[in-house]
Amino acid sequence: MKTRITASAEGEGEQKMKTTRSERSIHASGNSTQDECGSRNAFTLIELLVVIAIIAILASLLLPTLSRAKTMAAITKCKSNERQMVLALTMYVSDSQAYPYAQLHNQCSYSAGKRAIDWFDCLGSYLANPKWGEGVFRCPSYKWRVSEIDSAPGGSYAYNARGTRVFLGTSEAPIVSAGLGWNYFPSNCGLAPWTTMRPVRESDVKVPVDMYALGDAPVDYWNDLGWTMGEIGYWGFNDMALKKMSHPRVFNMAFVDGHVESVRTNNLSFWWGANPTYQRRWNNDNQP
Repeated sequence: MKTRITASAEGEGEQKMKTTRSERSIHASGNSTQDECGSRNAFTLIELLVVIAIIAILASLLLPTLSRAKTMAAITKCKSNERQMVLALTMYVSDSQAYPYAQLHNQCSYSAGKRAIDWFDCLGSYLANPKWGEGVFRCPSYKWRVSEIDSAPGGSYAYNARGTRVFLGTSEAPIVSAGLGWNYFPSNCGLAPWTTMRPVRESDVKVPVDMYALGDAPVDYWNDLGWTMGEIGYWGFNDMALKKMSHPRVFNMAFVDGHVESVRTNNLSFWWGANPTYQRRWNNDNQP
């Protein structure tokens, strides 16, 4: 009897020890799982800072590339606009047998509103959107004002109205604009003789492939509207105009024959004393 009681007690003790070991094993296993989960999901401060530094380095490398790509896309769009404008100009000349004046006035003075017919008005019927300052008349990089008023029209683009010499002939007997057509006023206004010059004909342009028709308008230092009267004239590039160029270091210029080039600023100047090779591009007789 005593022996059976002792054996029973020993069995119960062994069972308790097994149970205890099993609980410890389960508890230890649970802790191990939590530790492993914790080690997979947590980041140290050093690791986080390294990731941030890598992102910053990648951004510094990519942002200039993206900026250049955006600039080139704007230049391409602008050149496409000018290409469409110069094609419209070609069709106008074919129909009218002459180039448009920069402004065709029906009164003897500039008005504060819109009365004159501007060069861009003449192209409107050949374009999908004829409104000045919109569609092909809007460079994506141009950030300044747009105006159609007679006294100071201006916007993204300008017309080669006067060339570098204003007119061909003498001041007493001017024949025709040196460019593609300056402003015209009624003959009874008693103004200077060059205000009643005949329009420039297609035959007047000696080298169409080497003459500017229109292009990006530098911002004028008088009114921030592009060249005075919306023309590319003979005033020359000034510091403010160069600071407010639509595109870095270049002007998009459309030629009479229909092609468009991005011309570097130092090759575009028409100021007196400029390189004759580039100066002649402003004049219909192809002379500096």
